[in-house]
Amino acid sequence: MSKNFQTISTYDSLVLIESLGINDNKTGLQLGQKLKTYCDNNNIVVSYLSVSNRNQFIATLNQINDDILNGTNQILSGGAKYPILHLDIHGSERGLHLSNGDLIEWDDFASVCRNINNSTKNNLIIVLAVCKGYKSIVNITPKTLTPYYALIGPEKIVYEKDIERLFPKFYLKLFKTNILTDAIKLLKPEYHLYHCEMVFANAYSKYIREKCRGEGKEERLEELIDKFKKMNPHVENYSEVRELLVDLIKPRKESYNKFRHRFLLSNLRVNKDRFSVDLDDILDIIGREEST
Repeated sequence: MSKNFQTISTYDSLVLIESLGINDNKTGLQLGQKLKTYCDNNNIVVSYLSVSNRNQFIATLNQINDDILNGTNQILSGGAKYPILHLDIHGSERGLHLSNGDLIEWDDFASVCRNINNSTKNNLIIVLAVCKGYKSIVNITPKTLTPYYALIGPEKIVYEKDIERLFPKFYLKLFKTNILTDAIKLLKPEYHLYHCEMVFANAYSKYIREKCRGEGKEERLEELIDKFKKMNPHVENYSEVRELLVDLIKPRKESYNKFRHRFLLSNLRVNKDRFSVDLDDILDIIGREEST
């Protein structure tokens, strides 16, 4: 998709969550130490937490959400409400592997982050210094709220030396410019930026291709007709019903906006001008793909 997405970020804090083995360099702790002076001088709250098991990890994320909603100041001090979550944890295609061996599956991680992102009104930034971090976006659908405003993660294995070398530069660039698309250049090619509006556009395009086109459309149409027959067994001619259903399952702006509001919180007043991709953009992309 060629549409430009707004990547000016809202944040007031950086939370470094680490769960590494006894022989691993504590890259999250070291990153916090390198950034501390700059953050202290620029009113950016930095918190570092080391967790070892699933209960601690989930409790930490839940506490961050509680801090945002209720100002409890347990992790986010000074009334901070817009954190960047930075994770230094081993990962795989299955999920996050904590230091005691516990697994946080990507879907479970997304679910907890979704609560935080809802509390920030879709401003949560997640940075994954985690192998296969991009897998956290694979199963996202347009039917639920995005777990993040922006996610930065790698597609492949990451190495300590690269984390130690790249991330201090990345954060200083982000803190000085406040523009993710500029800062991410310092992490490439190892890391990629996944913007929530890009993820939504891709997910909704996939939904149209699978449910409103070709075989998927026909399967969906037959399912709807079967349901109608069960509810109305005395109807003899279903041709008119079929025509109505064919029209009903076409992509419509009303349906699109419903998904868009749910996924991006774009109907909130504070988000009025943040998101620009509309249904025509997506249909244009699908049309060009189908013509090639």
